[in-house]
Amino acid sequence: AQPQGIWRLYPYRADCGLICANPALKLEGEGIRHHLGQAVQAAVLAATIGEAVEKAISHRFQRGEYTAALLLDAAATTAVEQTADSLNRLIEKQGQAKGYQLTSRFSPGYGNWSVTVQPKILALCQASGIGIRATESHMLIPRKSATAVIGWIPHHHGPAPVKQISSCENCNQIHCIYRKTLIQRKEHASS
Repeated sequence: AQPQGIWRLYPYRADCGLICANPALKLEGEGIRHHLGQAVQAAVLAATIGEAVEKAISHRFQRGEYTAALLLDAAATTAVEQTADSLNRLIEKQGQAKGYQLTSRFSPGYGNWSVTVQPKILALCQASGIGIRATESHMLIPRKSATAVIGWIPHHHGPAPVKQISSCENCNQIHCIYRKTLIQRKEHASS
């Protein structure tokens, strides 16, 4: 794995859901607009662990080493999340130092925010600089990559936004297998 991350900060107009970049990006989707409802700036980020891991996973599948390939794929998924978490902590530290409260990460594909925005998000944070691109179907390449937006809210805007422990727990995609599994584990742990 070769963890890398990149981010850019832009003014944000919550009244119309506009990231004020050149070109500007109007956010479509009730979930993302609500998430950034008090924000005055938006950090747009991308994280990846590179393509070498994907090649290793494919190689193991081709050799019939299915268990090893699946385990490596799961580890790579965790690694990209940890990379995004590290970048998130850096952004949060910088935002707090400048007097802002920060929302949690919100990624295309969460709730009703369409993944069709991926190419625009990649352009805003200049993700090509770390080798991330989107396919025609808006999937990220390398596959083990992530994009997101974090809202910056001035402290005088009232109480801090509630940090979500897991975005999956709060997602409205009720048929998602990962969300169901996460909630079942949480319920099992509390019983």
